[in-house]
Amino acid sequence: MQLDKQQLPPEKFERVVIDSDSAERITKPSLSFWQDAWLRLRKNKAAIVSMVVLVLLVLMALGRTAFKRSLGGYSKSPSC
Repeated sequence: MQLDKQQLPPEKFERVVIDSDSAERITKPSLSFWQDAWLRLRKNKAAIVSMVVLVLLVLMALGRTAFKRSLGGYSKSPSC
């Protein structure tokens, strides 16, 4: 350690004064649980893609059921 070559100036050791009123001030508006959850979800791109895939799967399953019923319903005999 070469402390002799490097001298630190006395300004580096001045005491920092913190006003307690400004330290306790909330700078951001408060968010509800659902607002915070939605903001976090929108930032997570993988979660958005997964949610879209799940919605598409559900829509295809419901669409297949509705399409099958419109063609005459389900038969009692098993069809592979």
